[in-house]
Amino acid sequence: MRRFFADTYIDLGEAYTSLASQSPLSPRERREHWRVAREMYGRSAEIWEDLVKLSIMVPLDAGKPDAVTRQIARLDTALTGP
Repeated sequence: MRRFFADTYIDLGEAYTSLASQSPLSPRERREHWRVAREMYGRSAEIWEDLVKLSIMVPLDAGKPDAVTRQIARLDTALTGP
């Protein structure tokens, strides 16, 4: 069940990242979408970290924690940029 939530947060993060790339947005709106995307990826990362810590990570999901961490880093860069 926790895998489902972690994946759902990834999907929500992707959706907000996609919304941020829409051209008619103001910089403030774009930044807000990035912020929410960052929050969703952060929630996913917390779940993946816990699954790893508990040694109940499914091999199929082995790359997801690193992928989420990379996406968080990209969003952190976007949020601290001009």
